[in-house]
Amino acid sequence: MNILIIDDEKNIRESLARLLELEGYRCQVAEHALTAQEMLEARTFSCILLDLRMPDIDGMQLLDWIGRRGISSPVIMMSAHGEIRDAVSALQIGARDYLVKPFEVEELLIRMKRVIDAHVTEMRFRAGVMAQEGPPEMPDPGASSGRGNPAVRELRRIIAKAAPTESTVLITGESGTGKEVTARQIHAASKRIAGPFVPVNIAGLPENLLESELFGYEKGAFTGAEKLTRGIFEAAEGGTVFLDEIGEMSLSLQAKLLRVLQERRIRRVGAVNELAVDV
Repeated sequence: MNILIIDDEKNIRESLARLLELEGYRCQVAEHALTAQEMLEARTFSCILLDLRMPDIDGMQLLDWIGRRGISSPVIMMSAHGEIRDAVSALQIGARDYLVKPFEVEELLIRMKRVIDAHVTEMRFRAGVMAQEGPPEMPDPGASSGRGNPAVRELRRIIAKAAPTESTVLITGESGTGKEVTARQIHAASKRIAGPFVPVNIAGLPENLLESELFGYEKGAFTGAEKLTRGIFEAAEGGTVFLDEIGEMSLSLQAKLLRVLQERRIRRVGAVNELAVDV
């Protein structure tokens, strides 16, 4: 698999390349957006690791360019702690995930595998749709498994029944079975399709920042809170928030999350260790 690492800091891009090559990936690096654009037009990559802050053309501008050029390679944004709000905005315009610096290589490998697997599943689905006569009635998260599979037909039936409603939905399955892909298809088949789908990795956010990032905070709420800041739920208004690894959230914060869901009467779409909510 070919990975493109875009970061203006030489030690970061070269260190990431060495680490990923030890894991069997083939890596190319770019120190700025112009070089990356040339490389993206010349070949396809399995995944793009894109730094948020770069000189001249920053990560957000390059992400927008990738979308306008129709480049389908999934993008994982890399951001510092103070840039989480921008990272969430990047998810709204096309990034598939984000990592907060500094991060562990194990976390990077998990995120990359998840994003690449989801992208492959979506590409297989699209290929199956193109082979059909006429458009399908709804997205098919299990197209890669074969349309004759009874389990796939049952999954499609359940998604078609649940997506238009405000019912609570629980998604269960082992790692790699496509829980996030299924959540995306529920979102795509729902009335909230025009809103963003925002995946949030709970394990990737420091515990002391998680609450403020999810719910936002008022100016002066704590030291360093210099302005009113919207939380992830508010930023994703009208769309879906997918909370990955929700089991890593503290019990006290889980209780606060439950209270928010109850008070707002939000439709829950959940999975084991993962939760997606329409807001």
